[in-house]
Amino acid sequence: MKPMLLAAAVALMPLVTQAHSDTAPHTADLSHWAQGPHRSEANVARNQYRHPVQTLEFLGLHPDMTVIELWPGGGWYTEILAPFLRDNGTFIAASFETEPKLDTPRSRYRAGVGKRYEQKLAATPSLYGKVQVVTFDPPRTTRLGVEASAHMVLTFRNLHNWAVAGDLLAVFEAVFEVLTPGGYSGWWSTGASRECRLSLATWISSR
Repeated sequence: MKPMLLAAAVALMPLVTQAHSDTAPHTADLSHWAQGPHRSEANVARNQYRHPVQTLEFLGLHPDMTVIELWPGGGWYTEILAPFLRDNGTFIAASFETEPKLDTPRSRYRAGVGKRYEQKLAATPSLYGKVQVVTFDPPRTTRLGVEASAHMVLTFRNLHNWAVAGDLLAVFEAVFEVLTPGGYSGWWSTGASRECRLSLATWISSR
């Protein structure tokens, strides 16, 4: 069975099995991109609350990794991850379907978010020109890439949405499949709902 080292940073529900402590963190590079002029003042101002440099260091991010971000939204973390990984690593954004088959308020909203994200990438190719975008729409579209091809999968503030929709187990399975043996998955949520706890416990017990 392929092991997955899960680092979950969920408010009131920390679950940490291991962090990369064997190599020096890349504080200077991460800080450079977190404070960079390519970011809006509003996004930089959020650093003091979201602590992106410390979070990514703790999760063991290295510049030669293949990293997938699930549902990057407006690209707050992408602004740091994509340029950090641009030269030696690979950054994959698992974003919303931009041409949904179903026409619902939710699908239209998500398509709009996905299109704005892709426009953001296209507007600055010097930073985002190497970003790979795939569609991630659980439970219908969950394949994130070739099996065992990613060193790290990250997501921020999305767990509750998947749990409420009943899709969290499908998300866990997709992440497990794409991670390399010993790969890392980092989950960050502002709250640990009962649905999140039960889904995580169910998934872990099934492995």
